[in-house]
Amino acid sequence: MSRLLPGPWRPCRYACAPVRRLSPPPVTHWNSSSARAKIGVSSSASTAASSPLLAKPRRPLVPLQSGPTPPPSPWYRHFWVWVVAGLPLVTIAAGVYTLFLAGEHPDALVVDDYYREGLAINRRLEREATARALAIRARLQLDLAQGTLALEPEHGFGRPRPTLVLSFIHPTLRERDREFVLHAESDSGIYHADGVNIGTGLWHIRLRASEADWQLDTTVTLSRRQTLMLSADDNRAPEAAAAD
Repeated sequence: MSRLLPGPWRPCRYACAPVRRLSPPPVTHWNSSSARAKIGVSSSASTAASSPLLAKPRRPLVPLQSGPTPPPSPWYRHFWVWVVAGLPLVTIAAGVYTLFLAGEHPDALVVDDYYREGLAINRRLEREATARALAIRARLQLDLAQGTLALEPEHGFGRPRPTLVLSFIHPTLRERDREFVLHAESDSGIYHADGVNIGTGLWHIRLRASEADWQLDTTVTLSRRQTLMLSADDNRAPEAAAAD
């Protein structure tokens, strides 16, 4: 009899009651807004979790290198090796060059024989005192462009002397010092010299007799053409009249 009944009315084991088929549970869509509101998940958090672009990037795997290890580069290809070794080498080279300059170009301002220099200073002071006592005065005309000079005695020279010695002393460079022998003319008594090859600027001028019994020292600034008044008087500065 039960085989003749339709499916929903098929009798069960205990009673002839209709049997209903159970339907599957409803499917919950967790991406819907209602479902997220029920479980308390914000839309931004779920979007970040579900979006592959906002996920934390994974660190790429570096494949292991296979094969032999390359040999290290030689020492002379390293930059810091030359820096560390170059500083002492430069210092040694600079010291050797300094010693070479000191030997080839000694300082002209250094005095080797102090005793002899002291005696020369004493003799110079005595000659200057003699020149002041004689009140020696002379006029010097310079023409550095032509390389000539003329010295005209004015006072204190006494008897005529055939020659006088005129020295131009550079303040710092001894190799630039020049000394000229002045010869007197028989008729005028003016002393002349040619080949005067000195430069302009600051110079110490020393005029002395050939017998070295007196000496006149002064300091002037020379120009190309100039007339100087040389005097042994300490109270008078050398007068200069520059023509060029």
